[in-house]
Amino acid sequence: MSIGNSNGVAMDTTLTLDQLVVLSAVVEHGSFSAAGRALRRAQSGVSYAIANLEDALGVSLFDRSGHAPRLTEAGAALLTDARAVLDRVGRLEGRARALAAGVETEVALAIDAMVPLDVLAEVSAAFRVAWPEVTLRVYTEALGGVMARVMDGSARLGVTSEVGSPERLDSAPVAEVALVAVAAAGHPLAQRSAPLDDAAFADEVQIVLSERGVTTPSADVNVLSACTWRVADLATKHALVRAGLGWGTLPEHLVADDLASGTLVAIAPASWGSGARRATLYSVTRVDRPPGPAGAWLRAALHSVCSAQRERADSAP
Repeated sequence: MSIGNSNGVAMDTTLTLDQLVVLSAVVEHGSFSAAGRALRRAQSGVSYAIANLEDALGVSLFDRSGHAPRLTEAGAALLTDARAVLDRVGRLEGRARALAAGVETEVALAIDAMVPLDVLAEVSAAFRVAWPEVTLRVYTEALGGVMARVMDGSARLGVTSEVGSPERLDSAPVAEVALVAVAAAGHPLAQRSAPLDDAAFADEVQIVLSERGVTTPSADVNVLSACTWRVADLATKHALVRAGLGWGTLPEHLVADDLASGTLVAIAPASWGSGARRATLYSVTRVDRPPGPAGAWLRAALHSVCSAQRERADSAP
């Protein structure tokens, strides 16, 4: 559609992306001439594009009475929408380029509940910067839940302490998590001197992490008590132990503040020896279904962040 302006020149009133680009450039650079230089086009072309945009929208975007054009109230309001449109178009173009290059639209990551959340947050932040057009989906699982997701294909990448079917997996150690047996400060086990003979645990409730929806549980590890309460996530286990309802083994990073404040007390089963118990975490993918470029980048980033954390911990006084 075209109409005539006051000088009788036909003007196109169709709204175009180019006009929005010109609008943003004029505001960014402060004048029509500066925008023209930035866009490598004549000032008259910039003025024409803005005039067409004003006609298409039916409002004046700039007050041209002064030395430099100033946004009108309507122009300032519409600038926000114009830049939002340009941002969406930019993301559309970026996603199209990524798809053409074979980049995934989504990366599904399954992590063991023992993975420190600060590691996940740091890696996720870097992933967002490196792959802004790729969706990240994170599943948090316990015990064999990570492997189940990797094997059934609902996650292309996993971080787990339990690695099965090694012939079908590409696995590599990524981090170690220190484990500590703890009880609430008022718990009977916390009142006794360490190390404790295993018999001391026999009649005390032990809070044990178990897999969700598994009718045939895997073999118990580090279970010393005859009476066990089963939970499906570490947050619940942590809360029950803090409430004094039983004792349990938890990642050291999860209970560090409780140990420092005295809310929880470290207890030492004699049969576990004097060394710290540790769980090794592995990054795993299926050999026959490796992740795409974004997933491979995420796996490398996990190893890099965990390595940097180990170096900082080793150099700490």
